[in-house]
Amino acid sequence: MHLLRLCVLVLASYVVCGMGSYYGGGSSPFDYDEGDPPSWDYDDEDSSSSSDASSEDESSNSRNASGVDLLDIPFEGTFKFINEPKTWREASQYCRNDDGRIARITSQHMQDTVVDFIATMNSEPLGYWIDGRDKGTEGVWTYRDGTPMSYTAWAPYSPDGTGDCLVMSMEHSYKWTDETCSDKVFYVLCRYEGRGPTSCTNTIENNVDRKGSDINNGRYNVVGSQAECCQQCRSDPECLAWTFDKRPESYGQCWLKNEIPPQTRSFCCDSGTFVERIDK
Repeated sequence: MHLLRLCVLVLASYVVCGMGSYYGGGSSPFDYDEGDPPSWDYDDEDSSSSSDASSEDESSNSRNASGVDLLDIPFEGTFKFINEPKTWREASQYCRNDDGRIARITSQHMQDTVVDFIATMNSEPLGYWIDGRDKGTEGVWTYRDGTPMSYTAWAPYSPDGTGDCLVMSMEHSYKWTDETCSDKVFYVLCRYEGRGPTSCTNTIENNVDRKGSDINNGRYNVVGSQAECCQQCRSDPECLAWTFDKRPESYGQCWLKNEIPPQTRSFCCDSGTFVERIDK
């Protein structure tokens, strides 16, 4: 009799422990092939949580989908690092085509922030082209629009007359050196002010002539409209201003300027400038 009771207790214990809280028909939750564990609800939650965390990390990364690195400096603008070797002229043109400007570094804070950011990047380029040349007079460095430079971060013994264009040099911890403008070994650094693409239809100065500083020794192009003249200026990295002649006898003459001449009020022409000064 005692043996019978013991068997009943063992059988009951097996049912409770083995089946747990399993109810209803069908197979037991423990009926799975060897090597295939059961699917628990909390495993799905962990998987979802892990996926969300991965998405958050990706969205906070400074590298965007096109493979360039972006740096936002409050009140200074956005800097784009394009890891592709170009000449200085090509670098300037790339930034203009992207509705920006070749980067102008104007303070120690800006210099330090850019250098610190470069240190976090995967690549280590020889350097980045930035805004600055002494093309007009050797040793007199200006921005590309002719404005005197307000800040410099020269490397020791620089500039040394090697070249006429400005580089943040890896060899000197990204301090500045003068390099040959046609060297195609340095990468591109553009700067943006958080604005949309430049529109040639809303920047036209009506009844304004800007005389002088003509590119191509005073030769003009013939175009069909003011907007087309503006676009020609935009496509030329040396062009800072333009004038469109709208008089019947000379309609369509488009004069591109490598400086920004003063305005002269005249019904002969419409004009515009292509340099948006980002340093007030």
